[in-house]
Amino acid sequence: MLRLAYLQIFVLFCFVNEVVFAQDIHFSQFANSPLNLNPAQTGLFNGDYRIMANQRSQWSAVPIPYSTFSLGADMRNPIRLKNQTTGAGLVLNSDKAGDSDMRITQAISSFSWLKKLTPDSSHILSIGIQTGVTNKSFNTSKLTFDSQYNGDTYDASMASNEAFAKSQITYLDFGAGLNYVFRIKERMSFSIGTSFFHLNTPKQSFMQNSDVKLGRKMAINTSCQFKIAEKMDMIISSILSTQGKYKEIVAGTAFKYIIDNADNINAYLGNYYRVGDADIIIVGMDYKNMYAGLSYDINLSSLKIATNGRGGFELSFIYILQKFVPIRARKTLCPIYM
Repeated sequence: MLRLAYLQIFVLFCFVNEVVFAQDIHFSQFANSPLNLNPAQTGLFNGDYRIMANQRSQWSAVPIPYSTFSLGADMRNPIRLKNQTTGAGLVLNSDKAGDSDMRITQAISSFSWLKKLTPDSSHILSIGIQTGVTNKSFNTSKLTFDSQYNGDTYDASMASNEAFAKSQITYLDFGAGLNYVFRIKERMSFSIGTSFFHLNTPKQSFMQNSDVKLGRKMAINTSCQFKIAEKMDMIISSILSTQGKYKEIVAGTAFKYIIDNADNINAYLGNYYRVGDADIIIVGMDYKNMYAGLSYDINLSSLKIATNGRGGFELSFIYILQKFVPIRARKTLCPIYM
């Protein structure tokens, strides 16, 4: 199992140089927003339906904090295939930032195909695709410009002398992903995935400049879980995303304490690091078919002077509905195919 952990660390640090922030919305609890993480994770859960919600409030110390909200749902087997599993999902994202009330609103659908590579379902490969609509807008009435100062005070009635072709744009967006899960034995597993977003490089200019396009984004996600004590597991996970010259790397470790294995009641405590930006403290709780998580980013970047070290709170929630509880097969490792 240590070899799997070393593999994760190797994948992570192959991309450490020139680290800055990715352009898209992001969550510190990236594993708890699977449809935003990788379309191949659509339907990759033990149940029939899954509902997910994420709320992030960042840099509350600045005058206009950033706020991001995501609501998603997916299901297994919308199309039934023999000895295979399919998944379908929908996620709605909303992001608001800055004095200009800059908003990003997204509606993204995804579809996946999951295939067990071995009879005992210990090896699972999934492929996913997604398509969505994005709207970006801003409000110029909330901005001030140099030309609106009369030499003494600000005068909102004066012309801004700024011309925008439009204050909102809408475009189609496409992505795809691949994910591999190796369930070694009970309480021991490894997964790795790669995803690609903005494959069509949509135009995103407010000035009708056809050369301004949204760059393609690639992400690699890894997770490794193994038993370290009778009632405790360790989870090592990471994500690398790169978009043009921008990169974001988050990696860390969480400990899972098993309170009641029969009823799936567990507690989590973890610490993650976003390279060059923040230290992230995460606590969470499983209660039967529900999960709730809370994290806080401690700002470590040069912006900490303005934010007084305050980063952002983030909440996550997952609820899984299972219509029929399957009979456990003795030799089947993965409950997805029971």
